[in-house]
Amino acid sequence: MGNLIFPNESNLFDSQGEFLEKISDIQGAKKSYRNALKAIESQKSKLDKKTYEEKYSYYRENLERLKN
Repeated sequence: MGNLIFPNESNLFDSQGEFLEKISDIQGAKKSYRNALKAIESQKSKLDKKTYEEKYSYYRENLERLKN
């Protein structure tokens, strides 16, 4: 719901992915983590380099964990 109001808020997608992962909706979690990556990429020019890289790496790790 929150990501409908704030479609570029990557943390909302990440939190949604974590929730879906905990309830074993792996496909939904993957989608949410991909959306978190898209959202953070759209915000790249507004973030300092360190913040962007840390967030991008964290979201990427979440998605990669589910591929195994």
